[in-house]
Amino acid sequence: MPILNNQRHERMARSLAEGKPVVQAYEDAGYKPNRSNSHRLKENEGIKSAVAELKGKAAAKLEITLEKLLRDLEEIKANAKRDKQHSAAARATELQAKLAGLMIERREVTNLNAEIDFTRLTEADRRSIDAMIEKVSAPVRRH
Repeated sequence: MPILNNQRHERMARSLAEGKPVVQAYEDAGYKPNRSNSHRLKENEGIKSAVAELKGKAAAKLEITLEKLLRDLEEIKANAKRDKQHSAAARATELQAKLAGLMIERREVTNLNAEIDFTRLTEADRRSIDAMIEKVSAPVRRH
């Protein structure tokens, strides 16, 4: 793909391909700071294509491909098995599965600083909260 006709678009695409945040890439391209406009411009087809091409070139330059990563992990796993390093072999297998899209890592995010207006809770809400607290609390010994 040739260089984009709009120099600002080209600079933004290059910044995005380098991994810079959208707002910073927008400003680096010469635009005044504007969060909304930066996200809208990021969705421009020309910019999206340029970013994909630049990232592809960078990966090819480094010769990083999914197949190569999987091969490297297979070699690491074989060496770990040979050396009876079972946890390293298991980790290599786990990474292979993640790269192949067979495993998705999920984490629960909680806001411990959330403010709850307890005056607006229904009785059912209170029972539900009490049940959750009881479930995660350590068991209490009763005599």
